[in-house]
Amino acid sequence: MLRDIYIIKNLEKIYHIQFGKSLDWETLLPAIQSFSSGSEKISSEDVIDIIDTTNFRLTFTTDKRNQLIILFLSDLTDTIEDLKKRIVKARNEFSSMYEDILKTANESDYNAFNPVAEMISQFLQPKIALVGFSGVGKTTISNLIRGEKIPMQHIPTMTGDIIAVKMGKFHFSLWDFAGQEIYSFLWPQFIQDSTAVLIICDSTLEIEKSKFFIDLAKKEVPSARLCVIANKQDLSGAITPERIEKLINVKTYGMIAIDPTNRSKIMDIIVELLSLSPQISSLIKPLIERDKLADEAENLLLSGDIQGAIKRFKQIAMLSRRLGDDAMSLEFIRRAKMIEAELKAQEGLKQEPSKSEITNEKRIESPSSLKKIPPKPSNLLIKEEAEISSPNPSLNFVNIEPSFNIIDRAIDQIQLNNYLHLNFKGFNKNQISNAFTTPDMNSLPDFFKKIKDQLLFTELPLFPTVSTKQNRSSQRSYKIS
Repeated sequence: MLRDIYIIKNLEKIYHIQFGKSLDWETLLPAIQSFSSGSEKISSEDVIDIIDTTNFRLTFTTDKRNQLIILFLSDLTDTIEDLKKRIVKARNEFSSMYEDILKTANESDYNAFNPVAEMISQFLQPKIALVGFSGVGKTTISNLIRGEKIPMQHIPTMTGDIIAVKMGKFHFSLWDFAGQEIYSFLWPQFIQDSTAVLIICDSTLEIEKSKFFIDLAKKEVPSARLCVIANKQDLSGAITPERIEKLINVKTYGMIAIDPTNRSKIMDIIVELLSLSPQISSLIKPLIERDKLADEAENLLLSGDIQGAIKRFKQIAMLSRRLGDDAMSLEFIRRAKMIEAELKAQEGLKQEPSKSEITNEKRIESPSSLKKIPPKPSNLLIKEEAEISSPNPSLNFVNIEPSFNIIDRAIDQIQLNNYLHLNFKGFNKNQISNAFTTPDMNSLPDFFKKIKDQLLFTELPLFPTVSTKQNRSSQRSYKIS
């Protein structure tokens, strides 16, 4: 994990960005002075040097033309090849941006380099490995970290699952390993280059077996940070985290992973384990709040409370800006404006009813007539077949004359029972599947549920997807949101 980037001129730092807790400037200065004097003697060309301390790796390079030193401070688990590649990128980008103004630039001018530094840090993001035997709750904890639905039954993970997790502008990769012993030959390969290892156990007497993973981590990634997650603390007979910590001599945290409210707790554990900077750890609260608002907005949309959903959308946009996720912020604002415009358009239509609506209103008889099965429309009533691009070409839609507008004919029942919540999506009430031209009006709830489930729309859904899933055993992205 990349923890700091320093740009140094005349042994004074002119730029610094921090992603995790590390060594302070006073501690680093002797190493910087040593590198500066050594690089001047070795060559007039730009050089790259690496110094390993007890807990961190220092990667230096020079920009002799501009008399600069670039320093990366990272974990020992970061590969030298990756560090060299990224530090050269940082040097070239900084020189390109500031070469002409280095003599006159002030500290605030260098803030424009932050997006470049954040992009570089994403290429050196920490890798967190979840290890443990089958059935202890690794995938449940993985879902809890991502804010996804918690599975209530055990489905074994095959080989492994790799996910990229985003917390504001901070990224890390999460590796969920298959716990079945038939895959044990893969465990040493999966755990390689891990910044941190979370050893998951089920808080039973089987905890002794988990020592295997502690030994594996210490052998394969001796510089990785370790902790134990004592899951299933809600079960009777669960061993306390304090006792487990004494038994295996590794920092242990209690957890009930099937409880979604524990998401902030597991994120706090990750922050503590990785020693993230206060700027990053402060993003957890707004991240959890944004996820909560996203769930509320979705429920409000489904219940028909459109104004409430619009309000949540705007709150999510504000939190997204705070988290540094400008793209999601703009997307939620756009969606909110789109729904507001649709509502205004519908209000205008209500104030000026069309002739067809007036005709239909006259044709509505007593409520008892709603129970009658309407006649099948004749071919003369079907004007034309509406072609809608969809994954199901066998479902054809037709435009039906107002005289057979079953939604208008049953509008009182629909509004009374709140059967259908599609108006905010610009639903054309004259456009229904020809599979539903002879509904039994005694079963309106089922009928409109079918319509809601089967109507196909060409536009994107109003509610944006927070996570993007791909197949297992491949890199995939998830927004904390």
